[in-house]
Amino acid sequence: MPSRPAVLPPHLLCACGDECLLTAAACTVGPAIRRQAWFLVCTSAGRFAPVLLPCDDLPAGAAAADALLVGRLLETVLAETRTDAAVIIWECPGDRRLDPRTRAWARAMAELARRGELRLRGQVLAHDTGVRLLGAAELGVAEQAG
Repeated sequence: MPSRPAVLPPHLLCACGDECLLTAAACTVGPAIRRQAWFLVCTSAGRFAPVLLPCDDLPAGAAAADALLVGRLLETVLAETRTDAAVIIWECPGDRRLDPRTRAWARAMAELARRGELRLRGQVLAHDTGVRLLGAAELGVAEQAG
């Protein structure tokens, strides 16, 4: 089994642009090994908190109630860590394409953010050969205002 890289240093300071998110995902998860989600939190200045939550037991379907529960959990983590936004890394073995299950979950989380129910900085797909950002258009949700 491939070894996992060391966890991202707890106080990595960055501009929190898209390249920063990709670097954080690559350093934290790297190429996909198994299906799971990773939740990170960061400040508006781009400082990642020393919090990394892996989750390998999300329901197969992304029911609205399940997504809302995950969103509320992340909002609680944001409040407790005094951070400003969540980053979700979807670790999915396979090629760069989103499978239906991951797409449904990513869409549900993006929809929570669009409605203002989750402060979400971005979502990243970790696949067999690297990482890539997931955009609103790809997920079929409207861009978040402001």
